[in-house]
Amino acid sequence: MHERFRYRNSYYQYYLVRSRNSMRILLITSDNCKAPSVGYRMRAALKRAGQSVFCFNYRSFQLHRFSLGRAIIARALLQRAHSVRPDIAFILKGETIQSATIQALKHQGIHTVCWTLDDPFGTDNPSNHIPAMPDYDTFFSFDSSYIPALKKINPHSHFLPLAVDPTLHAEQINLYQRREIYPISFYGSHYPNRQTFLEQLADIPITIMGFRWVQKTTNTSLHKYVISSNLNSDRSMSDLKKVCTFFNQTKINLNIHYTHSVNSPNLRVFEIPATNSFQLCNDLPDLHTMFVPDKEIVLYKDIADCRKKIKHYLEHPEERKRIAAAGYRRVLAEHTFDHRMKDALRFILQDMKQRK
Repeated sequence: MHERFRYRNSYYQYYLVRSRNSMRILLITSDNCKAPSVGYRMRAALKRAGQSVFCFNYRSFQLHRFSLGRAIIARALLQRAHSVRPDIAFILKGETIQSATIQALKHQGIHTVCWTLDDPFGTDNPSNHIPAMPDYDTFFSFDSSYIPALKKINPHSHFLPLAVDPTLHAEQINLYQRREIYPISFYGSHYPNRQTFLEQLADIPITIMGFRWVQKTTNTSLHKYVISSNLNSDRSMSDLKKVCTFFNQTKINLNIHYTHSVNSPNLRVFEIPATNSFQLCNDLPDLHTMFVPDKEIVLYKDIADCRKKIKHYLEHPEERKRIAAAGYRRVLAEHTFDHRMKDALRFILQDMKQRK
């Protein structure tokens, strides 16, 4: 494992001592913490780590969309915290949670934590900006590129990459018994940079599935490749299984990151290999510390390199299978939500100790 993710023996022992006594964690998410949402994945991993977890959805009834609604949610959140009396308030994203609410939680003696899965500064999408960044006792970013700037705002900022829950994203068709009906596929939401890249590959039949592709590609060269589908793999277990099957039925699963991923990968990087499927992904610096390129994952640098590798791996099915199997083993060994939540607890306990 990369040095960044190694535990220091002395502190790991301290963590083990603390974890014998379950902490109470109020998990505040943008979903209802039901499978297969990201909130559920965090909750399940924290519970497996021996913690007592209580949930709160800060987007209930979409109240977060207007100011009065946000005030109602803030009051409900503080009441929930007063009732639960958690040691930790662990917020997933929290783009509409204001500084006053975080300060009020801290006033109750609660250690406040945020993990953002987007650009915390809202550079590409202002709605992703986290207004209370300086106020959190511990702040996590999914991408290491944001950490230097974050530490200037909040010195208790740490890199916590994304992961997968292999009890949810799992192989649906055995690797050596598959009928791979899609030569090349892309699954993910539409973003302009993804459309631009795929249009440069439009002479190659690429099956595309995900949010907004049907609407955004009308009258373009990509429209004929788009599968009309309303699958939501974050909310429906049935849809999630269909997506995992889609990965299994594809020879080359293409991954194109949105622009907010500068150094570190998205969820799909871990979800594809968790289904024992082959992935061809755009090159990001942190991928070289998380996987062994060309043995556990294949990376491309530009459109020409992507074309070259598509041709090569379409012609070498056994090599694809070996890489898929190796990536699967790596993900289970190092990149699950269990691993990430243990890392998160380690950082949180470290920050708690420093603040005493």
